[in-house]
Amino acid sequence: MSKAQHLNKWQAAKVKMDAIYKLKHSAHVLHMGLPDGHNITVHSQEHLEAVEEEERSIKSLLKRAVTKHHIEDDKETPKFWPAAVASVALGVASVVPYNMVLKGDPGSPLFISFALHLAIIFKGLPHAGKLIRDRGIPLKYHAAIVFLGCMFTTLKSDAYVRLPASLCMMLSNLRMIVGVVVQYVIFKKKYSISQLCGVATVTVGIVWASQAMQSAKTSGAAASASVAASDFTVGCVEVFGSSVSLALLSSAVKIAFEKYGERVEEQIFIQHLVSLPLVFPSQWDKVGPRMLDWFNRRDLWLISNLLASVGSTFVARNAAAQMAGRSPNLLMTQLVQTLECFLQLLVVAFLRVPPWPPLGFWGGAVVLVLGTLHYLRASAAPPR
Repeated sequence: MSKAQHLNKWQAAKVKMDAIYKLKHSAHVLHMGLPDGHNITVHSQEHLEAVEEEERSIKSLLKRAVTKHHIEDDKETPKFWPAAVASVALGVASVVPYNMVLKGDPGSPLFISFALHLAIIFKGLPHAGKLIRDRGIPLKYHAAIVFLGCMFTTLKSDAYVRLPASLCMMLSNLRMIVGVVVQYVIFKKKYSISQLCGVATVTVGIVWASQAMQSAKTSGAAASASVAASDFTVGCVEVFGSSVSLALLSSAVKIAFEKYGERVEEQIFIQHLVSLPLVFPSQWDKVGPRMLDWFNRRDLWLISNLLASVGSTFVARNAAAQMAGRSPNLLMTQLVQTLECFLQLLVVAFLRVPPWPPLGFWGGAVVLVLGTLHYLRASAAPPR
């Protein structure tokens, strides 16, 4: 045995004897280094409650010290709730100029999306080479994100053509239930009965509020034409397909950020760069003629709202990607998205008063809040 190893053993024995001495004198602080060749530091435990008599052993205290070490490491990870609040606030703010554009040109959603893609690409062009060449996220993740994003946009757009907007909105608001199924089938994630009750309550609340708003919009208007059975079936499948695509997209972003770091700019730029030639050429009849029409109209109010909508949506998408990457699970991501959807409905309702939102909207709001609080409480409960 070498002299260094012999000294190492004596140092370890001395550490243990000092710890036993402190335990005998009711001191619940173990703050010393163990000379085991790895330079492991056992952190201070003074913030913990008193140690029970049967737990006063070297093994128990070391376990508590390691737990403290993990807690401190967790505190260094990016925080979810600030990102969630920013995502909701920016998402709600972006709906104001967006609705101003729709008020001036009701058929412009795809054109707004095209303008947003161009803005994101032009912003990233000065350092596009670095973003693509020095990628932190592997190509397979970018491919999955692009594919799922295109599927979400394409399925949702076609569903809104086949089905009434009120039915599409109601089916889209079942995203939390879709998220539970996706998590269970693909990721084998299970939720407690209490959490599932919270999910069901949130879903009932948002569907009730959305349906009340849509009914208020269509009251007094002429009845819409009946939907063909084939369009109804295909449209419903497309809405659920878009919800599954969104759930998988959020999961892909979260996994990529957890493995390779929070690279929001890279993810957003590459997603929109590749999506542009995949989504819009087949629907250019809804973009090109409108671009010429806007140029001939030269409506500065409409153009300024378009610029505000593109800018605010760009910031909101960055915040949403950051929130999805930091979210503890898919269901929490979709809860934030559901709350954002409700607040957007509320803002749009106040932008169009009178009339004021119907009673059904406020009833759904109360149910939504109660369901959210119940889910958060159930998620915070320690496992039994």
